[in-house]
Amino acid sequence: GVPLATTSANLSGKKSPTTGGETLKDFKNKVEIILNAGRTKYQQESTILDVSTYPFRLIREGYIKRAELNKLF
Repeated sequence: GVPLATTSANLSGKKSPTTGGETLKDFKNKVEIILNAGRTKYQQESTILDVSTYPFRLIREGYIKRAELNKLF
């Protein structure tokens, strides 16, 4: 009953799915519902930053690369 906001829907160590069908294969019988909005736009994992400190810490490089972030910060 608690909503989640997550970066991606992949099992640890597995490639992130880019379609609802791929997600269903990985999570079959593990989740109650999958909302399928079609193929993901960038077909890559999310970039994750820890913004609780400054300078920000890159947790996972994804679509937005470290070099691009360095230009911003």
